[in-house]
Amino acid sequence: MTDFKLTIENVKPIFDASGFEAVESHRNFIRLESTKVSVIIAYDEREKSNLFFIGQIGSTAHLLHSKNLKEVFDYENAPGNFTEFLLDFLNNEGKGILKGDFDKLHKLEDHEESQAKIYTDDLLKEQKVIAADKAWTNKDYLTFVKVIEGIDLDQLPSSYKLKYQMACGRIRQTK
Repeated sequence: MTDFKLTIENVKPIFDASGFEAVESHRNFIRLESTKVSVIIAYDEREKSNLFFIGQIGSTAHLLHSKNLKEVFDYENAPGNFTEFLLDFLNNEGKGILKGDFDKLHKLEDHEESQAKIYTDDLLKEQKVIAADKAWTNKDYLTFVKVIEGIDLDQLPSSYKLKYQMACGRIRQTK
């Protein structure tokens, strides 16, 4: 029996007791659903990692990981293996989710949306910095100023503030 099958065999009674049924099952993948909640347990062979997703029926399932476990569920335990983690989490901090605790699920959704926004904002800022660097290298001071003005200067190293002042000075000199 594989580790994945053994994990499912060990945790399935918790899901059964909460009214979950297996609705889809493949090698290293199982999706369980109650009337309100969907859970996916999987093993990614390429990454050699165990995955646990949870969400409302008809909504996006969210991957549980150390950051959202801590910030949403106040869960910081570090059991030895994936099976122990699932058993510990589902019998304690995650117990309400199995019963359809939408407050925690909404908090999880909000947390993931917030993290996605932070990630996207960081990418956009990085793209703007690259564009500003290119404009500076090309001595295109007008473009440099326009790009930098689209970024909060307090988020940039002081060298960009100095370059911004220099670029503004050079633009004034050419007028």
